[in-house]
Amino acid sequence: MREELTRLYGAAAQVKLVDIFKAVKRWPFPHFPAWWPWMTRLGGGPWRAFYQLTNTPRWAATFSGLLWPYVKAPLQAFLRQHPAELLVSFHPVPNYCLARARDSLGLRTPLMSVAQDLVNVHAATFAPGYELYTVPTAEARARAIKWGAEAQRVQLTGAPIRRCFVTGQDIPQQQARLRLELPPAGKIVLFLGNHHGNETLPTIIQQVARRRPQAHLIALTGRNRQLRRRLEDLTLPASLQLRGFVPEMATWMRAADLIVTKAGPNTLAEAFVMGRPVILYAAIPGQETGNVHYTVQHGAGCWAPRPAEAAAVIVQLLADPARRLEMGRRAHALARPHAVTEVAQAAWQLAIR
Repeated sequence: MREELTRLYGAAAQVKLVDIFKAVKRWPFPHFPAWWPWMTRLGGGPWRAFYQLTNTPRWAATFSGLLWPYVKAPLQAFLRQHPAELLVSFHPVPNYCLARARDSLGLRTPLMSVAQDLVNVHAATFAPGYELYTVPTAEARARAIKWGAEAQRVQLTGAPIRRCFVTGQDIPQQQARLRLELPPAGKIVLFLGNHHGNETLPTIIQQVARRRPQAHLIALTGRNRQLRRRLEDLTLPASLQLRGFVPEMATWMRAADLIVTKAGPNTLAEAFVMGRPVILYAAIPGQETGNVHYTVQHGAGCWAPRPAEAAAVIVQLLADPARRLEMGRRAHALARPHAVTEVAQAAWQLAIR
């Protein structure tokens, strides 16, 4: 968003990114980013319980009402310290209290909420008092209206992703491979891992390698050093190329034939724009379950949560170019590559009105 606002409006758009949890400065909120990986472990049970408990307008409002006395002062201080023409929220948790803090100070700063997940958007995303809600899919828009958001305030934009995916979607596969110094011939399976992939992804890669597919296996581990060490320790009958964080993710996706990933909404939106089929091996219960259903229902990918199942699907797709091509076509049909531009333009119009 910041990159797109700067591209569209130059120095006129002064954008500041703030971690609202750290800005509150009261326990336990500053620790939430560090706790997140642990909350989504144990099969995602702790997060699923919290997500389902609070995921109705009534319970989201009740939970936020209980938090309000505790966060009132720091949120008011935050708003005083960060005067703005527009506040844009990308996380549902603070939404109710943020609107209440604004109103308690008599401010008229417009609020905008950007939904992230494709379908199972949390009810707090659509807290009352926001001038605009942007959503990635028609299913998410229907949910927003069902939960009380005014239809004229809910804009279907798609999921905003980096502009490099917009410009990279037309790069020929061979050219993408040339840029990355990858083999020009043969098929490439791209495994994407993060803190959710520590347990499952190494086993999937082992299972695939044992089947000795006629393909190049590449794993991108991001900044997850633990996952990279685990993959480095594997003894495989097939070669595996390992990379950590890569800035040119759009080029890597374009170079691949298959993408193996968890059901994160941003990664899915990026894969859709690249027109690449996805094999989903994990999803955060409750929150990302809808992303899985959406992808599979539209024929853009497969759900394979067990390592042996995932490996079998990968090998089958590698041997079936017609099916891969059709899944890629269906994935691209779901793409909204200009979503970030639409969201940025909507934000700008709210800020200058």
